[in-house]
Amino acid sequence: MLVLSWVVVGVVAGAIAHLILRDRGYEWIGEMLVGVSAASVAGAIGPVVLGVRTGSVDLLSDVGLYCTVGGAAVALAVLVWLTPRRGGQVSRVSTGS
Repeated sequence: MLVLSWVVVGVVAGAIAHLILRDRGYEWIGEMLVGVSAASVAGAIGPVVLGVRTGSVDLLSDVGLYCTVGGAAVALAVLVWLTPRRGGQVSRVSTGS
């Protein structure tokens, strides 16, 4: 059940990130894959690091869901922040020739 929540949260977060990125980024599937990957890593490792769960991924917990949502949100926020805009001005470096 928890693994399914990782996928759902990652897909939803990826779709939202795609709407923010519009014409830049990695298209629908790329943002969704980043969201699912980040949600699954954060959802599996977060509760164990916080000492709430001892490694079982078959139980659905509040902390696991919070870590899942937080991990997907942070990874996609970094993706949106680091993705350059297309069509922007590019500074050209003079080579002196």
